[in-house]
Amino acid sequence: MASLPNKLENLISLVIFNINYCSSLAILSNELKNLTSLNTFEINQCSRLISLPNKLNSLTFLTTLKIIECSSLTSLLYELGNLISLTTFNISGCLSLMSLPYELGNLISLIISYISC
Repeated sequence: MASLPNKLENLISLVIFNINYCSSLAILSNELKNLTSLNTFEINQCSRLISLPNKLNSLTFLTTLKIIECSSLTSLLYELGNLISLTTFNISGCLSLMSLPYELGNLISLIISYISC
């Protein structure tokens, strides 16, 4: 699977979303912006994923974001700094990631519990 189905936009009550071991997944659709009840988003071992969707700032209830072993991920968008409920951020094994967005510093409740890239 190179991308997620567009039908995800209808899951407006979804609270936890895990994507695991999708080695062909390269793109996460902007339809994720409609998952406004989401509070946990975990991406694990999606080795071809190169970026996160640029509409994540609408996930105002997101408290936990974990990105693990996404070796082709090259950047994180500044919109992460707008996730006002984000308290836990873990990222590791993202070997192509060059930097974290400066805007993460705006999140006063954020605990960066683990970074290893």
